[in-house]
Amino acid sequence: MIKFFFSSAFVFLTFFSFSASGVQEFTVAPERFYEGAAWVWSYSEKKEDSSEYQKPYLYEKYEVVKNQKGLITIEMSSGPDPTNFKSAHHKFIADVEDCLERGSTGLESKLRSWKIAFYTKSIEKKWSLVDKRFKNLAFTEKFNCFSFLNSGMAKKINFKEESLVLYRANLKSIKTWYVFGDSSLAGVGVLRFPKNYKMELEDSL
Repeated sequence: MIKFFFSSAFVFLTFFSFSASGVQEFTVAPERFYEGAAWVWSYSEKKEDSSEYQKPYLYEKYEVVKNQKGLITIEMSSGPDPTNFKSAHHKFIADVEDCLERGSTGLESKLRSWKIAFYTKSIEKKWSLVDKRFKNLAFTEKFNCFSFLNSGMAKKINFKEESLVLYRANLKSIKTWYVFGDSSLAGVGVLRFPKNYKMELEDSL
């Protein structure tokens, strides 16, 4: 399992304007979703009466199985360790360009109203549509579309052999730390802390 090493200082950032390349440093690039691209996250829970987290109880893999001009299909599989995944149990179809366009407005309501088509696999191993306008959390907690950032916090980490800067936008609905900067991981969610749980990026394939 890959460990993260954080700098002790938190840096507050303010952003006033963006160039085209600057926007890409905040958001996930549509071309990153090529067929075969994959990411693995772990999920862990806090120890009782402690600020530390237990060992991950689940690993989740996202794999791009189709990309039609930005309309991507991602299959989700899970397992007890990062090398042992069962067959995909859910998938969703998302329009990345539409997500980025809504995120560029600076209006959280615009991004919240963006939806994905969500599917589950039946006992007969056939895909069944759950909702063609499903909530977008399965995408937005993992990948950032919100390029219009007023202010936020940043911190440095080491991921594998790469030094990365993470940022968290100062927005009510976005609690995830995403990668910022000139990296193939730009816009990818690395850390998320929903209540007593932690989501953490383990690998990028």
